[in-house]
Amino acid sequence: MYFIGAPPRGGEEVRLALHRTDLAHSADAHALVERGVVGKVVIDASAG
Repeated sequence: MYFIGAPPRGGEEVRLALHRTDLAHSADAHALVERGVVGKVVIDASAG
């Protein structure tokens, strides 16, 4: 899991989890979104 910085709101920095999968595991990424994962879900089409 990676973390990325989000634009500050109210003077505080917000850190969001970054969940990265390759294209072969796009169904796993979709399942994360359906379960309401907190953060960003990214499918890397250039990997693997």
